[in-house]
Amino acid sequence: EHLHAKHRNAISQAQRAGLSFYIDSEWKYLEVFGSLYESTMNRIDADEFYYFHKAYFEDMKQLSPQAFLGVVLKDNRCIAAAIFLHSGIYGHYHLSASDSTKQILRPNNFMIYEAALYLKKQGAHWFHLGGAPNSVHGSSLFQFKSRFTKLRRDFFIGKAVLNRPL
Repeated sequence: EHLHAKHRNAISQAQRAGLSFYIDSEWKYLEVFGSLYESTMNRIDADEFYYFHKAYFEDMKQLSPQAFLGVVLKDNRCIAAAIFLHSGIYGHYHLSASDSTKQILRPNNFMIYEAALYLKKQGAHWFHLGGAPNSVHGSSLFQFKSRFTKLRRDFFIGKAVLNRPL
């Protein structure tokens, strides 16, 4: 709904390039995702906060039965993937990674679009894409996400330390 023309064109370009989208509910691509994710965080010079240990991804797989990896394949090779969460009417785009050498194929646009279609079929009415670091309206990540819809909602991140050693 309200998909920006740039995204419509990028999605068409990805489809013409032969990209396919795979719902990996068994997390077969988890190791590939972990490597792509670390590479992506290095490429964008992400804050330490955005780096996660392998155990985090394994826990996500075990503790979130409705979570899945959305995987973009080109010639049977994973070029982008993301963790998506789903519960009832809500879908959430959690963490994403992609091969920097394949960005010209627009795998991220394609992945979010295909995940939205899948989540809608699963009963989701809302699909939260998250913000961007510091959610600066001029940031490229914010601009990318905002072109999927005109809807905006405030969101907050909280942190708590539980069972801190004494």
